[in-house]
Amino acid sequence: MNKVTFKALKLDEAGTLNYFETDQAETDTPTLTIKTAPSKVKKGRIRRVHYRLNPTNAVTYDLYIFMASKAGNYESEAMKVFDSNDVIADSADDAEYDGQLLDVPFYLEDDGLFYYIINWSGAPGNTTGYIVVEGEVED
Repeated sequence: MNKVTFKALKLDEAGTLNYFETDQAETDTPTLTIKTAPSKVKKGRIRRVHYRLNPTNAVTYDLYIFMASKAGNYESEAMKVFDSNDVIADSADDAEYDGQLLDVPFYLEDDGLFYYIINWSGAPGNTTGYIVVEGEVED
């Protein structure tokens, strides 16, 4: 039986789409989204998170990815499936990070949508970059 895979990509090559400039604390309600392809992904396993952000200003950041947009610290934290601090503390300006060989189960509240938060150490200015989430779909 062939495994069905998915990819979710958020890409801003010019820094003008404002995908990455919103500063939120880890405990905020996630509001930013990354859509999966195929679009009806509900349940599966994350195998890779690959990201690189290049802010105009020289600041660091933390990236968090969630299965759902939930308010409240405990509920939101329970929905977290990726924390960049597990890769490196304070991701650096314009550095590539690739967390391959992950095995993180997920169940998306909204079909095909991961939510994310970027917690910047300061104002990032226009930010180019990408966030990629890849994995396998389960029934």
